[in-house]
Amino acid sequence: MGPLSDDVAAMFGNYAPRVQARYSTSPLDGLRKLADIVDFVPGCNDILCNKYDSEAVGIAAAQADAVVVCLGNGKQPSVLISK
Repeated sequence: MGPLSDDVAAMFGNYAPRVQARYSTSPLDGLRKLADIVDFVPGCNDILCNKYDSEAVGIAAAQADAVVVCLGNGKQPSVLISK
């Protein structure tokens, strides 16, 4: 679960200047190599979680034997803050 589960570029956040996907594996791809059945639910539509899908998350969690949640700061889009 989580919007960063299948996003190699975002999982490095602002700490890496260039992400070379050929040398990286997303958490979701890594789990797919370890298990026969892996279901993915992003939970949010983006890193800022502007639209949280609690129903999909609840259903997935209730049906799972284990849940891995991938969160973090990711590459945040520029946000304009007005006073």
